[in-house]
Amino acid sequence: MPKGKRSGVKQRVLKKSGSVKKRKAFKGIPKQKKKAENAAKRRRVEITFVGEDDVVSEQIPEPLASVSSRKLQESDDESGSDESISAEMPVAEGYRFVHMESLREFLERVHSVSQDCPSASIRLVESGCDRYGLSSSLYAVCGNCGMKEFLATGYHNTNDTLPRSNQGKDINRRIVYASYEMGVGKEGIAKLCEVLNMPFSMAKLTWYNHEDMLFEAHQDVVLAMLEKNREEARKIAFEEDGVDKNDTTLAEVPVSFDGTWSKRGFTANHGISFLISASTGKVLDYECISKVCNMCFQKKATLSEEEFDAWQEQHACDGNYGGSSPSMELEAAKRIWGRSQDYNLRYKYMICDGDSKSYSVIWNFYGVCDLCNKNEELHKSPKEYEKWQKTEEYKEWDNTHLTGTANCNRVIKLDCIGHVQKRLGKALYEFQRSASKLEDGKPVKGRQGRLTKTAIEKLKKYYGKAIRNNVTRDISSAEERNIAVKNM
Repeated sequence: MPKGKRSGVKQRVLKKSGSVKKRKAFKGIPKQKKKAENAAKRRRVEITFVGEDDVVSEQIPEPLASVSSRKLQESDDESGSDESISAEMPVAEGYRFVHMESLREFLERVHSVSQDCPSASIRLVESGCDRYGLSSSLYAVCGNCGMKEFLATGYHNTNDTLPRSNQGKDINRRIVYASYEMGVGKEGIAKLCEVLNMPFSMAKLTWYNHEDMLFEAHQDVVLAMLEKNREEARKIAFEEDGVDKNDTTLAEVPVSFDGTWSKRGFTANHGISFLISASTGKVLDYECISKVCNMCFQKKATLSEEEFDAWQEQHACDGNYGGSSPSMELEAAKRIWGRSQDYNLRYKYMICDGDSKSYSVIWNFYGVCDLCNKNEELHKSPKEYEKWQKTEEYKEWDNTHLTGTANCNRVIKLDCIGHVQKRLGKALYEFQRSASKLEDGKPVKGRQGRLTKTAIEKLKKYYGKAIRNNVTRDISSAEERNIAVKNM
């Protein structure tokens, strides 16, 4: 604004243009006048007629509370009413994180109701030497009546009046179980308790004992579940083949097999493989293979050489595998197929992905015919295998194995439709990347009607759907199989 002028440049311009309008006068009641009227209303005198006598009473109402305070008062009245607390509510169970000061005030309110001590003064004291992991030993002491009650934060008998080591068994075992579910271990639980200002003291030996007990309980549950899954797979296999389910003959079950490792690369020390039923989708068996044993490392560091030798004689070491990391999957397949007949099962149909090498070690596990032994090596040389496919010997071999008339228990490899579908997409993406132009001189990708990403995904979907719609287990000859392939 220029110096010496009351109106600025902008105001002067607005005055010249004539766009400035006068404000309208205020026509309402002033705020001060409203307050005075309200105060006069609250101080007014009313006359109440009771019978024949005139009674003059000054009705001076209480100051009006704010809207927020009235709402809070209404909610408190509703929450504190007896109607919201009914006997049908479920009983509280399990554990809670409780603040000690809130617990002390609660005990003081409960104790003050007693006729013996209407003015309670309760203190919560803790015995630091009687702490067992996450279980603390608390005492509620009243300074007026001398009341002294014992409370262990872990699950315990209500008649207990002294600290005992078994009072922390339940909560400590639960916290060990929770550490493995979360994958944090003992140090992670200690850090959690430190942040929550909770005392935590558990010896390593106690922690390991809880681990052993949890492992044994898990093993019992897993074995019972696997036995139930195998019985279900046997029942389905017998119903499809028309055999009595109480028969003791081996049931031929189609399975899916795959393995995984503790880390990527070829230096993993631990591997695990699973066998899943194709009929039920449930796990039938599994195998863990390790190249090292952590228990042996721990004992070797704490025991002398003589004590370690004596301990190792009774120890079933899990890290006794001396092969390479990639060969763990092959070793797991051998072990799983090796104990299959102990469960009255025969894993004859093996569904696996395209890069599975496990089939090479179990295809002849149950015994095969002479032709299979003779011509199995032809798979490694494609030219010789194609030449053998054109012979009458191959046609006879193919028909006898499809109809089941051959005296052969060969494990038959089946490709997963999802992986076959995936391989088609991979080949199309590779062609899209490498090819520049087609015969008509136009590019492969980049426009509608060409081999775009959307077109490749559609082709993959249609390819898998064509296979799934024409798959049947009733094919009993090579001719019927060829018809199904043409329909695809």
